[in-house]
Amino acid sequence: MLQVASGSRHSCALLSPSRPHFTPQPIHYVHPCLSQAVLQVAAGSRHSCALLGPSRRVKCWGRNRRGQLGYGDDTQRGGAAGSMGANLPYVNLGTAPDGQPYAVQQVQ
Repeated sequence: MLQVASGSRHSCALLSPSRPHFTPQPIHYVHPCLSQAVLQVAAGSRHSCALLGPSRRVKCWGRNRRGQLGYGDDTQRGGAAGSMGANLPYVNLGTAPDGQPYAVQQVQ
């Protein structure tokens, strides 16, 4: 196991870069079918985020009542069939002067 992150109602375990598992309570296993290898996971109260590689970009899903997913709205994501993987947008961290999207270089 590479990493564990816990929210108030779920946990995320990164077993390997390609095998994240998310366990809401009670135990119910969900694989988010993210489109890239997962480098790191983070969990909020009722939402989760993953740092993906090799792009080093972020995708978030779950409850979003206060905009905590970072998409600029309050729409919940990831609960409907077909809403994960390529259908889940990247969080927009802004655009660099060269026109490329900003990416996370290091998390501490």
